[in-house]
Amino acid sequence: MVQPQNKSKLTPTPSQEVSLRKLFYGTHTEREQVISIHPPQMQEKLRELAKSISNIDKLYGILFSDLKYASGQMKAHLGDNSCDQFWRRTAIRTLAATLDGMVYCMKQNTIACARISGYSFLGDELFFLSEIPTEDSKRNKWRLPSFQENFKRSYKLLLKVHNAPSSINFGVKGFECLCEIYELRSELMHPKSYWDFQVSDEQKQKAGDAIKWISEDLVKVFKSHGV
Repeated sequence: MVQPQNKSKLTPTPSQEVSLRKLFYGTHTEREQVISIHPPQMQEKLRELAKSISNIDKLYGILFSDLKYASGQMKAHLGDNSCDQFWRRTAIRTLAATLDGMVYCMKQNTIACARISGYSFLGDELFFLSEIPTEDSKRNKWRLPSFQENFKRSYKLLLKVHNAPSSINFGVKGFECLCEIYELRSELMHPKSYWDFQVSDEQKQKAGDAIKWISEDLVKVFKSHGV
């Protein structure tokens, strides 16, 4: 299997930038006008990519709006015994939902971009990205990994397809907090005791650190790759 070679990234011309904006963010008519100038074998692939980018744009808008609101309310009700714990739990659930959406969008964008670039996935990579069981996945007993490895591998495959260098340091405190708080979501969604249903001050701080890492580090990288 031949993988794409490393090459310098090309800077689009002004007219190409206009076409890209129409393809990803324009009306249906504008998008189809851009797609129509490409060879027939590329047109459906471009529609899939445009659909992926449109979904990311719309879904991220909702997810980050919810996360910003829940995080703001968690800070605003600090020490308010009537609803402090409610907003702590809500912020963590919202954070986990945001992460689930981001990971899945990463995977879908990677698949769509690979079809354009001609990148060929290994069988386990395609199962991992699509999350759809196949005869191969059943026979080889492939399983989706834990959140931490799921996130890292999704990100690395995205960059591989984009032929881009990694600029995220997963060894920082923010990412460690992110993984820990994501796992806390299970206790909050399936509570078994009063103590499991309480978010401590330490956990609240870690949630804040995780949200800060997403806002300041991760979003910047995603924007640079159109994800």
